[in-house]
Amino acid sequence: MDRLFDVTDAISIPGTSFGEVFIQRSFARQCVLDNGTFEEVSSSLTEGTGTRIVLGDRTYFTHSSGSSLSSVAFTLSEGKRRAGLSAGSPIPKGDKPLLPLPEIREEAPFDRMRELDRMIRNLSPTVRQVSLAWSSGSRETAIAGSINPLCRLSSCSTRFSASVVVESG
Repeated sequence: MDRLFDVTDAISIPGTSFGEVFIQRSFARQCVLDNGTFEEVSSSLTEGTGTRIVLGDRTYFTHSSGSSLSSVAFTLSEGKRRAGLSAGSPIPKGDKPLLPLPEIREEAPFDRMRELDRMIRNLSPTVRQVSLAWSSGSRETAIAGSINPLCRLSSCSTRFSASVVVESG
């Protein structure tokens, strides 16, 4: 958390209207059951850093993959270069992510999806296709700004969808 305050200090650049650094890490899992077979099972981890510098009526955006101090330093230096600025506090070096790895506490519901597939098919002989999709994701976000020093947000969501095709007969 202390390192995020280093980011807040660095984005407070003399001569700017304001600036913000956005840092985000997201983790997601998903699976698709189509006609009784798992067609897709995957997970992903994404992270990124973005900087916005406002100088009068002009806004400068930069972004980078990663969520470490090095990623912040890159986007901040690139944003300052684009804005024609050189002042501001330096950022300490560091390659560790500034945010924790988001957690997904729910496991993929493989057995429940298979059971639901069987239940739907047993409802009627006219059922021709059943597709079930589940996804769950979690995100950690921090916004360090020159006006509002620091904002943190943790969020998670789970989605489930079902598509059933029946044939009249």
